[in-house]
Amino acid sequence: MAEDLVMHWLGRLRKISKGRVPDIALLNVARRLGGVSEGKPLKSNYYRNEGEISDDVLEKIVTGLIDSYKESRVVSGENVGVIAAHPFPSQELK
Repeated sequence: MAEDLVMHWLGRLRKISKGRVPDIALLNVARRLGGVSEGKPLKSNYYRNEGEISDDVLEKIVTGLIDSYKESRVVSGENVGVIAAHPFPSQELK
């Protein structure tokens, strides 16, 4: 039976990220690394026991999350959602 290590990995990721990454993103990674359901890992190809991942590797994961968030940011003033989907200017919506 696999042990649920989500809190272990979340704690280590929080310590390494030092607030640079939203907690929800860290929790998603922690669930992949240590999540268990009915004694079986949620993602068996990602599941790791305590001590299997060094701080250097966790830092690379955090850096990847930061890069991903930077790429997905929306520029201030850029149309998003329903407004961006329409081919006409937003003034016509008034």
